[in-house]
Amino acid sequence: MYGIEMGNILVTGAAGQIGSELVPALREEYTNDTVIAGWNKTPLSEDILETGPNVVLDVTDFNALEKIVRDFKVDTIFHMSSILSATAETIRTTAHDVNINGTFNILECAYLNGLEKVILPSSIAAFG
Repeated sequence: MYGIEMGNILVTGAAGQIGSELVPALREEYTNDTVIAGWNKTPLSEDILETGPNVVLDVTDFNALEKIVRDFKVDTIFHMSSILSATAETIRTTAHDVNINGTFNILECAYLNGLEKVILPSSIAAFG
């Protein structure tokens, strides 16, 4: 950001607490049509839906993820999708699949498709 070339940007978890703030900020910094909002179960806000591209994205489905990366010619991924701890404790297998396997899929897809930038937050606690 702030003068760093990002190309086409995919934001996973775009409907989440951080993703829903990140997408508009990236669209303001870059252009609306270069920031793709990826979402799954939680619907996107009207603002995000109306201001740029969006796609239903399940990070546990590697083939679908790779198709999105190729179709949108993604250069950078901000990986924000996760299942937070309180919910994760009640659906541990699903949380592991999304949080661990989903992150692996993001990294593997980025590697196989030559992406140079993948941004991964360490924890929701890192944001305050």
